[in-house]
Amino acid sequence: EGNERYTTEQILASANINVGDKLYSFSSRIAEDNIKMYCPNVKDIKVKRTPPGKIVLTVEEEEAYYWADFYGEIRAMTKDLRVLGGINQDDAASLIKIKLPEVSRAVAGETVVFKQGECKYVFEVALAAADSALVTRLGTVDLTNPNDVMITCDGKYILKLEEYKDSAAKLKIASKVLEDELFANDNKATIDLSELSNTGVVIDNQLVID
Repeated sequence: EGNERYTTEQILASANINVGDKLYSFSSRIAEDNIKMYCPNVKDIKVKRTPPGKIVLTVEEEEAYYWADFYGEIRAMTKDLRVLGGINQDDAASLIKIKLPEVSRAVAGETVVFKQGECKYVFEVALAAADSALVTRLGTVDLTNPNDVMITCDGKYILKLEEYKDSAAKLKIASKVLEDELFANDNKATIDLSELSNTGVVIDNQLVID
């Protein structure tokens, strides 16, 4: 129950549960771990056994927010940067592109691991962007430098957060700023959010928006 991305056959095959098995012939924990390994978009799964021979697997699937290029392969990612399955360019177009610091491990079903350590700022900004009112308008979140965080919006604005701290508050301010009639045209602009108390706007139609 609850599976959309994966078929019932895929879920059962991943769990290694087959018709004819005894009701308690398998470990629920191992079945859950196997499903998450082979079906990385599964966030959680509950196993319920009802004698004499009924098993219900309730599946909760993960929502993709981001995409990133790992070693030449495009993969979707959750808002807390758990790596999901590979996707094509068409599917990636509906997600936010995320530029990350150098990665040491990006395995489907697991949270991405960075070469330079924990990189807590990456997770903080990624969550803030995914939870912001602008989430459906964002194009690229550049997190390669913790002191030069930039986010594109609507294909014509660059949001300069600079330091990653207070990223949720900065994006909230950006959302309010973009309601101004100044942005009711096709002008490109940089919105400087580096200081919470002093937001700056520079109109520049020569901007190159990634």
